[in-house]
Amino acid sequence: MRDEDGYLVATVPALRSCYTQARTMEELLPRIKEVIELCLQAGSC
Repeated sequence: MRDEDGYLVATVPALRSCYTQARTMEELLPRIKEVIELCLQAGSC
């Protein structure tokens, strides 16, 4: 999904408050992996 500024936005519905954004899919995929890892480490899911 793209937001109003044209950024791609990714959410992880299974993990509460787990989301990220980027300009391209190539940037978005590693960011998704990173935010999942951070969420799991923080225990905020």
